[in-house]
Amino acid sequence: MPVSPVPTDATWTSRPDIAETVMEASLSMNMEGMIGGLVMPVYEAKRQGGEFPIIPRSVLFQMAETIRANGGSYNLIGIKYGKGNYSTEDHGLGSPVDKRLAAMVEDYFDAEVETAEIVRNIVLTNYEQRVSDAIMDVVKYVPNGSLATWLSGGVPNSLAKPILDVEARVQSLYSRGIVANAMVMSWNTFRNLRNMQEIIDRVSSNGAGSPTKSEDITPAMLSSVFALPHIIVGKAQKQTANEGQTSSLATIWPQKYVSVCRVARPGARLTEPCIGRTFHWDGAGSKFGGAFDSWVEPNIKGTVVRMCMETDEKYIIDDANELIDTETAA
Repeated sequence: MPVSPVPTDATWTSRPDIAETVMEASLSMNMEGMIGGLVMPVYEAKRQGGEFPIIPRSVLFQMAETIRANGGSYNLIGIKYGKGNYSTEDHGLGSPVDKRLAAMVEDYFDAEVETAEIVRNIVLTNYEQRVSDAIMDVVKYVPNGSLATWLSGGVPNSLAKPILDVEARVQSLYSRGIVANAMVMSWNTFRNLRNMQEIIDRVSSNGAGSPTKSEDITPAMLSSVFALPHIIVGKAQKQTANEGQTSSLATIWPQKYVSVCRVARPGARLTEPCIGRTFHWDGAGSKFGGAFDSWVEPNIKGTVVRMCMETDEKYIIDDANELIDTETAA
């Protein structure tokens, strides 16, 4: 159904009430499984775009003479910062809410709130896909084959060595001065790991827990098994079928690959070493997670509900990541 052109600032109204209701309801299972903001935590930028300083590893790990002779001065070193740049893009989506339809369903749900949640889910799913594409970029990060495939015939492989596979990637990152602190994987991969005998045995033997069955194994237990603080599991899915076709869902985080990387702590300074950050700019009314507004649309005798979010998903240390190809033996 056609709608009129985007309204002027004088005609639309900010709708924080919708945002608060949607946040509280959190009805979408898909949004609960999104991990983009954990893998690339938000940094609130002061401008829409610009440069930011990067401390090179050549500076962090340099050696210099530090002894001072009597009557002498301490040595001085020069520090040259690297630089990166970012430019946020405005992402958003709107949907009309027909006044007549809203009245017909008001005994069951609030049409504006439900519309806002659907719109928000689509915008955040796109954000999740952008982060996944950055982290699971098999051209930039050529995947390393596993010692033995993690699956065989669609079930966990009894010969798989996921602990050694992950440790090899941790050691490789360390050789470049990067201390890995995270594994990023799909929900399918997490479920498969829980059914690998090597994982069950290690969980029982290293004090992480004493599970009697695979479903007792939690991400916290895997954190102990792999000696990595963050086990980040992505559940989000996306629709791949066109409108009107039979629904066909696909995972946003691919089951084939696992990322071993370094992520920043939420709220950490920009100087903290990590694979990447989400630069968010609120100068045009954006809010991470979604800012809503609405306007009366006379052409449809109703209201258009819209959400916007302005971000740039940016690498910080672009080699602070290695991929494991769980379906290909090395």
